[in-house]
Amino acid sequence: MPEPTTPSTPTPSLLAAERIGAADTEISGGSHAIVLSRADEVTQVVVGALRENG
Repeated sequence: MPEPTTPSTPTPSLLAAERIGAADTEISGGSHAIVLSRADEVTQVVVGALRENG
């Protein structure tokens, strides 16, 4: 199954994240329940953010 294409128009949440200078991390192969389907990768992102900003 091919990877879904990225929409050409950013979502409102991505625009809000840009406005506040938040980091944007994309994890391929995830589902709408990314915390469950790719838990290890999500954990690495969260722990990394805590180390940088904690």
